[in-house]
Amino acid sequence: MQLNQMLLNVNWVSYGVIEESGQKYASVQTLTDFVEHEGRCGCSVGKMDIVTIDNFAVAKRMYGEIQRAKGPVSLIVEVGSAVKKGNVTSAIKDFKLANQPQAKSA
Repeated sequence: MQLNQMLLNVNWVSYGVIEESGQKYASVQTLTDFVEHEGRCGCSVGKMDIVTIDNFAVAKRMYGEIQRAKGPVSLIVEVGSAVKKGNVTSAIKDFKLANQPQAKSA
C-alpha cells in the first residue's frame, strides 16, 4: 500500500488517553493555506489525526521535534488510512523533517 506524502507546518501536537473512555488519541494542529473569499481572509487552524500504535511512537517523536524547535516545525508527513469510531479517515503514519539535509551519495 502506498502512503501519500505532504508538507505540513505543525504548530501543536497532543496525545494521550481519555480517562472516561480509555480511548487513545493523537493529533496535530496546522495552519491551512491563505484564503481570501467573500468576507473571509487568512489561515484557519486545521487538525489531523496521528496513528496511536506502538504507544504513540509517531506523536512522541513529533512532540520531541516541536519541543527542540521551541515552535512550529515543517514536516513531510506520510498519510494513510485509519479507522476512527468505525469510519475510515486519514491519519499521519510517519514523518521526517522537511529541512533536514540529505545524505550525500558516494
